[in-house]
Amino acid sequence: MKTINNRLVGTQDFDVVIWITVSKDLNIERTQLAIGSKLGLRSSTYVLMLDDLWEEIILDDVGIPKPNKENKCKIVLSTRFLQVSNAMDADMQFKVKTLGSDKAWNLFHEKAGEVVLWPDIQALAVEVVKECDGLPLAIITVGRAMRGKERKEVWLDALRALKELAVLEIEGMEPKVFRSLKLSYDCLEEDNIKLYFLYCALYPEDYVIDEFLLSERKYYAKWSFRRSYPWMIVESQVDAIFQGYSVCKLEFQEELSMDDS
Repeated sequence: MKTINNRLVGTQDFDVVIWITVSKDLNIERTQLAIGSKLGLRSSTYVLMLDDLWEEIILDDVGIPKPNKENKCKIVLSTRFLQVSNAMDADMQFKVKTLGSDKAWNLFHEKAGEVVLWPDIQALAVEVVKECDGLPLAIITVGRAMRGKERKEVWLDALRALKELAVLEIEGMEPKVFRSLKLSYDCLEEDNIKLYFLYCALYPEDYVIDEFLLSERKYYAKWSFRRSYPWMIVESQVDAIFQGYSVCKLEFQEELSMDDS
């Protein structure tokens, strides 16, 4: 979607290019606001890109006209489910293929670094990539988790985890992706980062986690739980969450938000 958006922006094909991540928890009002802020009240030719669609959207409910030959507008959508594409009356459907072995290895090498070429690591790294099954998200997640891991035993443990971890059936998620995310979490070396990750999971998908709001909740959390738990435990756990935020903010230098992956 990002590639399509970048190619269309600035061209003369459409007056407006609108790219919206819809995600699992469809919010009609939020979708309307996002479209309205780009489209405005003017009559324009547009291409509307609906990313990560989990269910059918009734265009009339959102308040946008259906594309046709007369208005010269287009809708592009991405979804994990064929039935959603069918329900949206898609004229053309394309299945995104998984990566071939060479591309998968190159992507993993890029994310994990030169350690994957070490003689005692490379064979294990190749097996780890195979377990990712050509899925870009799994490859990127595991690659980043294993970056800088120089001990052979760590790679053996990672490979074992990817092969043996029992996985609950989660709608819309490949088991191998779940295993890669679990491995990524387990590889977090600092407890405060793990606590912050779990805390973020309480937020809605695509919710931008604001530093000011987090500071405010830090204060209220300490006072809310002090009657039920020892004060030192509450204070240390809440402080650890905030420290985790600070580390992540410093690392990525951008707004932090939740993603369903």
